[in-house]
Amino acid sequence: MASALPVTGHLLRSLILDYLTHNAYADTARAFSDESRVRHLDADGDDVTPTADEADSGKVSEDLLAQAQLRREVRTCILTGRVDDAIALLNANFPAVLDRNSPDQPPPVESPPGKPPPPIRTLVPYTVDPTRLYLELRILAFIEASRTVPLEPATPTIAPTPTPEAESVPNALPTSTPANGKNADAHLMALLNHVYEIGKLVKELPDPDDRRDYEEELGRVSLLLAHKVPEASPVARYLKQERREDVAKQIDCAMLYRAGLSPVSKLELCARQTCGVWGYMSEHSYQLPATAKIPEGLRLPIARRTRDIDDNEPVAPFRISQFFPSLSA
Repeated sequence: MASALPVTGHLLRSLILDYLTHNAYADTARAFSDESRVRHLDADGDDVTPTADEADSGKVSEDLLAQAQLRREVRTCILTGRVDDAIALLNANFPAVLDRNSPDQPPPVESPPGKPPPPIRTLVPYTVDPTRLYLELRILAFIEASRTVPLEPATPTIAPTPTPEAESVPNALPTSTPANGKNADAHLMALLNHVYEIGKLVKELPDPDDRRDYEEELGRVSLLLAHKVPEASPVARYLKQERREDVAKQIDCAMLYRAGLSPVSKLELCARQTCGVWGYMSEHSYQLPATAKIPEGLRLPIARRTRDIDDNEPVAPFRISQFFPSLSA
């Protein structure tokens, strides 16, 4: 059996930092980076000031943290229904995400020695096409403007950095529905006009399958207009928090991709690889080696069923839910 890659504190620290920055926990990543940095002590037990290279090697990039904070603000805007604010933030800080002239691939990123290469396209879990992403945002903006009952905030809101006013976003819509009278009529006309503008964007899609899919989606979503209280209608599912979350995931993936970062965290990649390898071994009835032959420091993710350390046994099915009780509930 090949020797196992040693699981060092540096490797675990790198995985945690990557997970925190990938998921836009900028403040937590900064605190963890500072608190978990390796300390050097002299013979008397006093701290030794590290060299500039040593300090930089154990510190997460401030540019990466700033970018994570901006991504978090965009995500928060979407999760709280402030779509036009999210578009303004994207245009100001991640213009390539919604720019129709953006290349299919992000600009090449030179990887410093010891750093991971740019993301592989096959790892991108969502579309990064600017036109489709803009359509998703405009449809969500229409849904938000159709609400008569606000949703409770799904996540604690954070104060975003100053951005252009929502009015500077093309086709910006008010997010509150007037009660009645002329204001209600004007609001309805604004919603109808918005559906018309989305329809024009759909017709510009070059792929006929995409056009058909979005025409059908727009037809279903526009049924919100037929109900005074859409939250109590058969199409109320479009007003649920899950719709916001789905769009937020797509946009976050595109922000990472356009920045030349992996849309999938290293920790998730490790989990995928573990599930794939152990699933393959179980399916093909691989035998676990005797305990004495397992390299020191390597711990099997699945407990043995037999106690005899000299007996081989088939690899049991691997279920990641065993490690996450919330997934088993």
